[in-house]
Amino acid sequence: MQKVLFFILSACPAVFAQVPVLFNAFTDGRCAGGIVVGTTIVEPGDCTSSTTAFASAQYRGIQFDNVEQPVEFYSDENCVDQIKGVSVELGDGYNCFTFNDGQAKSAKWVA
Repeated sequence: MQKVLFFILSACPAVFAQVPVLFNAFTDGRCAGGIVVGTTIVEPGDCTSSTTAFASAQYRGIQFDNVEQPVEFYSDENCVDQIKGVSVELGDGYNCFTFNDGQAKSAKWVA
């Protein structure tokens, strides 16, 4: 019984690391107002793109609960031309990212 319990507990971090999260992209900054131009479920490493540029983006899920996660944003739709100068606001179950220099067309959670 102890071996089974140990195995289950040791597997928990790997299970939580694979939980998909919700991605939302907005035309206005600070992840509020404007038009939602993209909503999808993502996993680490997914390149999420939009044909419409967005001014802010929000990732929601247990991994983003008041903890900043590594997310990169790009000016193109293929996650190639990375944007620098990204601000992040942490909250209960989310990270809100706003871009200081322009708008993004794609994003990647690189956890």
